[in-house]
Amino acid sequence: MQNDRNGFMELIMRKELENRLYEVAPVFFSEKDLDAQETCMCFGFECGDGWFEPLLEFSKEVARINGIAMKSHICFVASQIKQKFGDIRVYWHTKSFPDMCDQIPNREDAMRLYPMMNNAINTLVVRCRNTCENCGTTNHINTTDGCIKRLCVKCAGKRSKTVSISS
Repeated sequence: MQNDRNGFMELIMRKELENRLYEVAPVFFSEKDLDAQETCMCFGFECGDGWFEPLLEFSKEVARINGIAMKSHICFVASQIKQKFGDIRVYWHTKSFPDMCDQIPNREDAMRLYPMMNNAINTLVVRCRNTCENCGTTNHINTTDGCIKRLCVKCAGKRSKTVSISS
């Protein structure tokens, strides 16, 4: 947790947690070492440690989906994962790898996998909406006024004003 230039609490995931996620889904996070002109994954996970568990389950599911996708000579790759307006955002794209094999990517098969990816993301969004971005508790989640974060009552107490939301 850090303070940004306006004095608000900024939630940044610790590197050791990020590295565990990278290990679970190495293909999905394969662009993490590229520079900022090529991907925003170079900034890591732009959310708090509290969302680690939902992101871990999501990463496991994405690794499973990529295992299927690679049979069609494509893979899903993360472009950016961040918190925005109190929700998790996952930006991704597909990559083909015809250089690695003699076959051309099967786009029809790939299109069948898109709903699986969207399902995994939707599940992640719901889990994060009900989880404190700072500590990971699922009790009494609020959104803060101003710079929107998903925080429990205890973590939100560090801010001056909170607005209760229904789950």
